[in-house]
Amino acid sequence: MKILIHHHTVAHFSNGSIWIQSFIANWINSLSPHFEQIGLLLHESENKRQIQDTQVFAHNVVFHSLGSEGKTWDRIQRIQRIKKQCRIVSPHYDVLLIRGLTPRQFTIWEACNIGLKAYLLVGSIKESKPRFNLANWYVYFMDFIRKRELFLIARKSLCIANSSAIALELESITKRKTYFLPTSSISVNDLQGFIPPQLNESLKILFCGRVNRDKGIFELVESLVDLKRVYPNIELLIAGQIASEVKLELEKIIFENNLKENIQWLGFVSYGKDLFATFKRADYCILPSYHEGFPHTIWEAGICSVSMVTTQVGGIPSIVDETQVTFVETKNSKSITNTILTLQNNLDLRIEKARKLYELATEFTLENSASKLKELLNKHQQ
Repeated sequence: MKILIHHHTVAHFSNGSIWIQSFIANWINSLSPHFEQIGLLLHESENKRQIQDTQVFAHNVVFHSLGSEGKTWDRIQRIQRIKKQCRIVSPHYDVLLIRGLTPRQFTIWEACNIGLKAYLLVGSIKESKPRFNLANWYVYFMDFIRKRELFLIARKSLCIANSSAIALELESITKRKTYFLPTSSISVNDLQGFIPPQLNESLKILFCGRVNRDKGIFELVESLVDLKRVYPNIELLIAGQIASEVKLELEKIIFENNLKENIQWLGFVSYGKDLFATFKRADYCILPSYHEGFPHTIWEAGICSVSMVTTQVGGIPSIVDETQVTFVETKNSKSITNTILTLQNNLDLRIEKARKLYELATEFTLENSASKLKELLNKHQQ
């Protein structure tokens, strides 16, 4: 079986090598043994970006460039270019898989003449709706368009979601059967054995992910104000890309509350040994998101034996529960503070939760997910 995959990540292609974001590259590499050929239908950047940190090494992966992402003003030419590329490559594939939501999803879905088309949804539709204001009216409008496109696509596609809750959400909207398929970032090669959490004198908290308001970073920094009264040497490690305006706003809060010495800006951390070493520096990983599909951060914390604290949003509570992670209220810094203080006084509970999350992460590996995807596609191709 030959599969053509589209995602909104942007690749860099040079000297026959494909460089993309780690979670996509690792996913593609894990799929490669299960397919005769994998085609990547992606936009391309001329220069390699920091986030394009992982190489697709599988020999049976072919890159089909959609050109640059382009600007708003050249939208018509860009769509024509994308349609032309789809018409050229689609006769060589048996399956089209769109991992969305993605800005080009409907154009590609329509232009590809492929027998079996599948759509993999990796985020909540209801919870990811952007807040409307005049400054972001275009983003709000395009979000509406993409979700309408998804409804049209789903009526004639094999529908898949990366959590059972997201699958039910998509089913309720489209009235189409949707299959649950986990999309972990963890390979069996990443598993290093469980190491029980310890009670350390200096408390270290890790935030890992895109650093923006919807990830709950402001509430996490605010909770630091209260936690510092109990743990004066507390450290918050912030790993992830951040827009300059968000960092300026956070730095203002940090300065006003005398937290500068308690914050470490790590920036983007490459997946693999560097990222795992960062997790192992922390006592807790906290992700107080407003909305999610299912974040890779939870699996990464799991295999690093780090106590995970997050919110009950999107697909999270359909895969993990209070026996493996600790939930906090959304948009509530006091909830974060009280949760950490409670866990600090119950090391046995932390160890038990971390152990169970580690065990769950070993079940939801890239390799298991790739095998299940192949089985599902085979079933619907017949």
